[in-house]
Amino acid sequence: WQLPFKVGDQWTDAYTVTTMKRLLGTELFDPMNLKITLEPMGVGAVRVVIRVSDPHVLYNDPIEFAAMHVQELIFSSFYQTLHNPFGTGTDLTVGGRWGTNPRASVTLSQSLAAGWVMGSGLTWSKVEASFYRRDPLTPAPAYNVNGIQAQLSFDNYATDSMQYMLGASYRYANTSIGGTPALAQHYLLVGSGAQWTNSHWTNGWPAFTTTGRSIGAFDLSGTGSHYFSVSGSASGEFEIGSTVLSLTAAGGFMSEKAPLNHQYVMGGFGSLPLRGHAAGFIGNAYFSGILEYHVPVFKTPLWLIGFLDSGRMWYYTGAGEGSEWGSYNWQVDFGFGLAFYTPIGIPLRFDIARSITDYQGWKWAIYFGN
Repeated sequence: WQLPFKVGDQWTDAYTVTTMKRLLGTELFDPMNLKITLEPMGVGAVRVVIRVSDPHVLYNDPIEFAAMHVQELIFSSFYQTLHNPFGTGTDLTVGGRWGTNPRASVTLSQSLAAGWVMGSGLTWSKVEASFYRRDPLTPAPAYNVNGIQAQLSFDNYATDSMQYMLGASYRYANTSIGGTPALAQHYLLVGSGAQWTNSHWTNGWPAFTTTGRSIGAFDLSGTGSHYFSVSGSASGEFEIGSTVLSLTAAGGFMSEKAPLNHQYVMGGFGSLPLRGHAAGFIGNAYFSGILEYHVPVFKTPLWLIGFLDSGRMWYYTGAGEGSEWGSYNWQVDFGFGLAFYTPIGIPLRFDIARSITDYQGWKWAIYFGN
């Protein structure tokens, strides 16, 4: 099934890490009760004992469950995962967001074999977004989108350090760019990616993760607006006594025919954070850097955090052979945070931030994750 070893293999610590990643990746077992131990069976032989238990159908941990749903309701959303409700190795997640930019989605996660997990989903969303003005002579970029997305993905936890990703999605949307009449968009996107992780301090090397992704997008509406994108990130954690210094760098490029509503967005508390700004920078290429310093509060699950975010977004100024590059200015934000680590190791964070490069006022958010 998902075990990376068989009877007669030479046991190494890498098997322990790979087994943990594969079983946790299925999301079928209680992460707090998943244990792997070795029992000697004589000279040169061991018995591998894996202890697992089913999670509650609604949650892994009641504290995390309550905190996550309170956080979601504060921001007008609600999502619920049902863990293996049919007894077939399938997790079901349903939910949505109401108010501004509503959405609704249903997703399935199916455990396969040999480290593979399949995901599928269907999402409807309605988004009205505007962004920072790129130059004084042109209107601020904006779009209005109402559409659906169907997706299929395959993740493979291949070894203790390598994970591979494959996926495809179909997007249909009625899209208005900058107030123009809405037109139908049809796109097929095919992507792949890989992630390498050194999850432990070994031989002086810190915990380190690097990720790369590529996407090819095919315009099915007949306008020829095909495009491709590549992106990557690298992050490391350095232990300094009882404190942790975290560094992350990320960059991406998207070819010029990508429609505005498919382009990268930087700012806010999302995947390309500038936590002292709104999510207002949009374009075809970016570079970002994040520095965080984590200090434990005595011996509690609480950590104090200081951070700096920086980044820049580039964009094409036109379409076709006459296109040229333009860019927003470099942006730098600073802020402070408080993180509470739940029993399964996912932090619930409160961050407050402000821009150094231009006045935006203080911005804050409550969210799960790093």
